[in-house]
Amino acid sequence: MNIEMVSEVYQKLNKNNLHLLEQLYHKDVVFEDSAHRLEGWDELSAYFDSLYTNVIKCDFDIRHHQQVEDTVF
Repeated sequence: MNIEMVSEVYQKLNKNNLHLLEQLYHKDVVFEDSAHRLEGWDELSAYFDSLYTNVIKCDFDIRHHQQVEDTVF
């Protein structure tokens, strides 16, 4: 995986193609932000489903990134 692939997936992401995220995240992903700690792809997938329920349009502006081998931040 590389940063271009991650950027491409997020740029075309919408509520009808959230399955694309599965190619970016490991099945045992741990996703943590200030409000949540989600463990495993099933929890993360359900989280994105709920986030995108009422979304009409969402754009990502990726300005900074870091890549170490196959790990992208």
